[in-house]
Amino acid sequence: MIPFLLLVVAVLMGVPALLASNRSLKFNSWLGLRISPVTANEDAWAAGHTAAAGRLAAGSAGALAALVLCFLTADLHIVLLVVGLGWALGCTVAAAVAARRAAEPSAECAAGRGAAAPRTPQRCGRHSPHKLHHGRPDRHMTARAPFLGVTGLGVGGAPLRAPQNP
Repeated sequence: MIPFLLLVVAVLMGVPALLASNRSLKFNSWLGLRISPVTANEDAWAAGHTAAAGRLAAGSAGALAALVLCFLTADLHIVLLVVGLGWALGCTVAAAVAARRAAEPSAECAAGRGAAAPRTPQRCGRHSPHKLHHGRPDRHMTARAPFLGVTGLGVGGAPLRAPQNP
C-alpha cells in the first residue's frame, strides 16, 4: 500500500511537471495547480506552470526515490512514506509560490489593471510606477509604511507620499 501511495504522488506531480516544462499543459479542469492567479487566464496558466515545473519535478523525484528505497528496505516503509510525502508537500508549496509570483502580472493585466501581458519584465500600462511588470519592486522601493503615508523611498532617499484624498 505504501509504495502505491508514493507512486501515485510521483505520477500526479511528475506528469504536470513534464507537460509544463514542454509548454504543452493546456488550460484544463483536470490537471494542474489551482491557485486563483494561475487560473485567471491562459497566459497566467502558462506562466505559472512553467515557473512551477522544476519544483514539481523535484517533488516527483523525491517520491520516486522514497519508492525505490521502499523496495530496498523492508522495515522503513512508514519512515520513507513520511519523508517522501513531506518532500512532495514541501515541493508543492514551493511550486505554488513560484506559480503565484509568475502568474500575478498576467492575471492583473487580464483583469483590466494593465496592458497586455508582455513576456519580458517591462512596466505594465496601469501598474504602479515603482513596480516592474513581473511583480518585483524596483531598487528604489525599499520601505512601506502606508499608515504613515509613506509608500517607499525614491531616488536619493526622498520619501514618496501616498496621494491624499480631497
